[in-house]
Amino acid sequence: MRRLLAVALALGLIATASLALADETIVFAAASTKNVIEDIIALYAKSHTAHIVPSFGSSADLAKQIENGAPAAIFISADTQWMDYLA
Repeated sequence: MRRLLAVALALGLIATASLALADETIVFAAASTKNVIEDIIALYAKSHTAHIVPSFGSSADLAKQIENGAPAAIFISADTQWMDYLA
């Protein structure tokens, strides 16, 4: 539960910063986070006009897409090794 809260807070902070620069923010997130990410986006949408677009898949597939130029503003991985790989 604490981990989900940390993800929610991080998403909120990062989305707020990135939304100042664009009308649409693309979030790449592990499929296992689908429910919580959709809930966070719905809560965020209640008080913001910016549009957040989620894209769900395996951490490996998403990391490879980002590596090849996919326009993800936020990457939420279920596997820290894929986050490190991109860093």
